[in-house]
Amino acid sequence: MNKILIVLLTLVTSFSFAQKKSEKSQAFSRAYGLAGCGLGSVVVGKSGGQIFAATTNSTFYNQMFGISAGTLNCVDSPTAEFAGRMDQFIMVNRSQVQGDIARGNGETIAALGSFMGCGQSSAQIGQELKANYSTIFAGDVEVNEVTDSVISVIKSNPEISKECNLLG
Repeated sequence: MNKILIVLLTLVTSFSFAQKKSEKSQAFSRAYGLAGCGLGSVVVGKSGGQIFAATTNSTFYNQMFGISAGTLNCVDSPTAEFAGRMDQFIMVNRSQVQGDIARGNGETIAALGSFMGCGQSSAQIGQELKANYSTIFAGDVEVNEVTDSVISVIKSNPEISKECNLLG
């Protein structure tokens, strides 16, 4: 049993080291879902059952190993650091965020802008998010997918993204 476990962990580790870093592009996407990085994110993916992913992540300390070694989808960009805070904000205020994006203005849009380090461009951010509402809320999307879409939309507009100093 121990030999099987060691072989499995070795395969997963070598697979995660062999993953290619995505090329720098305007789109932002994390490789894991709400359960975070770890073996569960590799097995389940970002859109799969996050309860199973979280359970798998906590088994055999693989999430801690992935974070320490930079494997198992545990390699984050500076953008992913504030994206986690945006996830929490959107989770608590989802209906308000969705309504404000549909209108193109509101307090939650200003808050999202401040998470991204944007200056006084909340009106521009609101109009850009409103124009991409159907992309951001395409079907039944998870909170982290909403966050990733919002960041991608802002990064894709060079005029707005240059004012947002946390987007890099």
